[in-house]
Amino acid sequence: MATLTFSLSSKSDKSTGLHRVLLNFVVGSRIHQRAKSSIFAPAEYWIAERQAVRIPRVRLMSAEQRALVESLDATNTALQNLRAAVMAAFIDAGAGKRDLAPGWLAGVVDQYEHPEAEEAAAPRLLAEAFDEYLAEHHLSECRVRYT
Repeated sequence: MATLTFSLSSKSDKSTGLHRVLLNFVVGSRIHQRAKSSIFAPAEYWIAERQAVRIPRVRLMSAEQRALVESLDATNTALQNLRAAVMAAFIDAGAGKRDLAPGWLAGVVDQYEHPEAEEAAAPRLLAEAFDEYLAEHHLSECRVRYT
C-alpha cells in the first residue's frame, strides 16, 4: 500500500513567512522517496494529523480575512490535486509492481507544477520532422524524385 504524507519544512520563506510543503512517498519497505513542492502554507494554520491547512471560521469577515480564507482554501485544493496526481502517476507506473526511478516523485511533482513543459517536450512524428527538414534544406531534383 502506498502512503503519501505532507509535512512543512522547518525553514520559512523570509519575505512571506510561509513554509514549503514537503512530500514523503512510501510503498512497503522498498520504495521511499521525498520531494519538495512549490506549495507554501503558514505554520500556524497547518494541522499535521490531517496533513492540511485549517481554515478559520469567522462570522463577519473583513477583506483581509476573506483573502486569507481564500488563500488557505486554494492551498488545500492544491494539496488535494497534488495527492491525486501522485497517486494516478503511481498507478500508471505499475502500482509498485515495478521499481520506480530514484527521482520519480520529484519528476511527478515537477510535471504537476509545470504541465506546459511536458507538452513542449512531446515527440514529433517522423513524417513531420522529415517535412520540416525538406522545407529547410534544398535537395537536388534527383533526390526529391526518389523520396
